[in-house]
Amino acid sequence: MKWSSLALPVFVTVLIAVGIMALVLAPVPQTAPVVESDKPPQPVVAVKPLEESTARDVSKGAVPTPVFPTEPLERIAPTTAEKPREVFGPPMPVLGTEQPYLLFQPIVESAGTLMAEGRRITLIGVLPVEPSRICTSYDGTKWPCGKKARTEFRALVRGRAISCLLPDQQKTGVETECSIGEENLGEWLVEYGWAEAKPGSDLENLGQAAKLMGRGIFGRGT
Repeated sequence: MKWSSLALPVFVTVLIAVGIMALVLAPVPQTAPVVESDKPPQPVVAVKPLEESTARDVSKGAVPTPVFPTEPLERIAPTTAEKPREVFGPPMPVLGTEQPYLLFQPIVESAGTLMAEGRRITLIGVLPVEPSRICTSYDGTKWPCGKKARTEFRALVRGRAISCLLPDQQKTGVETECSIGEENLGEWLVEYGWAEAKPGSDLENLGQAAKLMGRGIFGRGT
């Protein structure tokens, strides 16, 4: 047998033996013993907040450092108002008084009469012109002056709220004075000739002037 064929197994055997000896002869690591102390555990000290005098001003004088009161706050009872506040203006007047009453979304029936909130209102001092009325112009031409008068009156009202005097809240039909802002509706109709004035009323002079000038239903229908 050649020595060259035995060299490799012998070498491997020697390495294994050396490794085993190294593991056996290596020192065992020692753990540090736990030493029990007779002293009680120290309490955890809370971090003390900064005092007012030691607060750091990061705003460089732009915002003053807040000062917190040391005394407890006093709760104050809310005051009671003597009268309720009028949020939406003065209250509406009671029907049956001499103060004007607002009527919303009036419907024009004719030049001189309106329907609002279930009441048929005829303007005082006015002879209403019915929509079916036919007028004759100066040249003898007939034209629907009643419908024209109602159209002009509707253009004035245009669904706006009207202010009327309603002396009796029980009546569903009343003859009274109404206006839009400072414009008296009866005076407007008679002045522009879209309604006639009642004889002896305060609007009679306006009616005569409208006839002389050929306005409204007294004109040519143009």
